[in-house]
Amino acid sequence: MKKFIQSYQGYIATGITTVIIALVTSQNILLSDFGYETEMKSFYNNYLIFKHSFFHLLENTDLYGAFPEIVTDRFKYSPTFSLFFGIFAYLPDFVGLFLWNALNGLVFFALWQLRFDSVNNKIWIWAFVLLEFITNIQNSQSNGLVAGLMILGYVFLERKNVLLATLMIVLTVYIKLFGLVAFALFLLYPNKWKAIGYTIMWSVILFALPLVIVPFNALIQQYYNWFELLKTDQPVEFSLSVLGWLKYWFNFVPNNLYVLGVGA
Repeated sequence: MKKFIQSYQGYIATGITTVIIALVTSQNILLSDFGYETEMKSFYNNYLIFKHSFFHLLENTDLYGAFPEIVTDRFKYSPTFSLFFGIFAYLPDFVGLFLWNALNGLVFFALWQLRFDSVNNKIWIWAFVLLEFITNIQNSQSNGLVAGLMILGYVFLERKNVLLATLMIVLTVYIKLFGLVAFALFLLYPNKWKAIGYTIMWSVILFALPLVIVPFNALIQQYYNWFELLKTDQPVEFSLSVLGWLKYWFNFVPNNLYVLGVGA
């Protein structure tokens, strides 16, 4: 049995993860369809926010406005992320939600690229991350995707592939701005000027990508609206986070930037 697990551990972990994704996706769809009460519009509210952002981008509507008739909360990602979500937007919700949750499984693919001292260590890491991954997909969030891209950035740096390493990290920024902290990795590796050059190149490409469906002036306005929202946005609750731990255990709420700095 031990030899079997060692030989097929990747397939076994992938199979279990896929089943969990299917179960959580089904749960969210069914609970929403049966109308169970929740403060959100549905049990996959975040996915619906992402999905409708693509149509808002297409219609040249303010991505960062309130749309209470459709979703709870606002879209807080980049216009590039809205464009990317066009991949899922026209699919039935069950299919799109499943594929989106599966994409967040990139974190496991990335972890599997790391070197481990033993098979047991790899399995323990997978099991440990799986707990947080379930919380992530129950809320149709993007944290698994962002974490996977960060880890792949490190993997490509280890492989001396600066081009792909910078792409992975820049992609995280165009999903959630806190991906900026991952640039701290480049301080630990050579070819810093090359990394700066590639970072600028990918940043420009990803910044301009929505121009395939929106005019230039409209895109600039969307970026302006994004930064205006982020300047005034405050978290409704700290929930399952380092800030939440500090608040609820010690009644201490430091500035976000200090916590991010320690993390970096």
